[in-house]
Amino acid sequence: MALNKPKKKPTETDDEPMRVIVVAGAGPVEFNYIDDQLSDWLAIEDEDGPEFRFYLPADRQATTDAVVHVAHWLDEVREPYTAITTDKIGRKGRGIADDAEDVIDDEGIGIVNMTMDVLGRARSRGEEPYLLLSWGPDADNAPDELTAELLDRAVGEGFPVLDLSMGLEDLGYSEPVDDDTSEIADDGENDDVPADDPEVTGELTEDEVELGVTSAEVVEEPGKSIRQRLLDKHGHEIENVADLDNPDEAQAAVEQVYGPSDDERFPDLERTLALAVQAFTLEDERNAAINCAEVRYRPLTLALKYHAEQIEGYSKIIDRAKENLLRAAEKPAEAPASPEQPKRRGKPRDTASDDVTVYHDPNKQTVRLVPGRGRPRNGEVKEIMTRAAFEALLAEYEAD
Repeated sequence: MALNKPKKKPTETDDEPMRVIVVAGAGPVEFNYIDDQLSDWLAIEDEDGPEFRFYLPADRQATTDAVVHVAHWLDEVREPYTAITTDKIGRKGRGIADDAEDVIDDEGIGIVNMTMDVLGRARSRGEEPYLLLSWGPDADNAPDELTAELLDRAVGEGFPVLDLSMGLEDLGYSEPVDDDTSEIADDGENDDVPADDPEVTGELTEDEVELGVTSAEVVEEPGKSIRQRLLDKHGHEIENVADLDNPDEAQAAVEQVYGPSDDERFPDLERTLALAVQAFTLEDERNAAINCAEVRYRPLTLALKYHAEQIEGYSKIIDRAKENLLRAAEKPAEAPASPEQPKRRGKPRDTASDDVTVYHDPNKQTVRLVPGRGRPRNGEVKEIMTRAAFEALLAEYEAD
């Protein structure tokens, strides 16, 4: 690839704002692919191409192969970049920092927070912030937790996120708009409606939802009270209709029909998470089908799936622990062996008649066993006697 011409310096007359670009992501991507994508997007060979400034993380985890490839590409096109360093810079991160024109430190807030800070400052200056994230070929799962967290934070704060490994495709998520719905402008035809008359929209109140009232019933009979609706639908099931005028009794009547509002009405946490994962997954797949696009699951869907799998794993561990406890409870307890009564084989040997070598000084009345490599002291003689004789002689000298 031909090297680009020197970039023109930004002037006050430039219409296109500076692009501030942070690169991250652990998804695999080839250098040649990055070369083609960035060269086209930034019009490298065009002297009038957009102004840009890259920020690359210098961190043990965040400095991925994609970041190194971008640094290589910037070196080839002779464009500088700024390194974002952390206290855990790593070998690859050290190389990024050494080749950077400028270096800024994350000041202990972490690479994710510092990335959001860089993008936020660019936006406040009227520049265009971008997060280029190498997501990788697996659209359903992030390559690592850091990549997923960066995507979640950037999308949540409204920053554009482009997939460096997939043609700079927009990784941001948005709900599809139903083409059949449209806003109806107020043409003033209802200006003469009295203010006291409630507007009939068909939307249900919380009380109506609790009672199982449908939207069709509200539209057909807009003037009917909640009490009357309850009587119409479930009057035959309520024992004392007169008590409905008392709020407490009315609540009791509702519980009589629908059951008490306690935890027994809801599934456990594991089942609830499984249902949530299923609902969010189907919604993401539905959105992709409506937009005729590849299915990309939202970070929240991926997070719910991850925690559901964790809860399921914990449940299995707890079940195994319960089984082990039950088996242990069924076994009779064994009395622990007493450490004060060690097992011995045979009778202890009598060593009183064993011969021992001693150093003996009759003048000083001392006697001692011969040490392994010791020498006799002045006046001592070496003798051999039985252990009983040695102990008797020692006791005699000590008594004197």
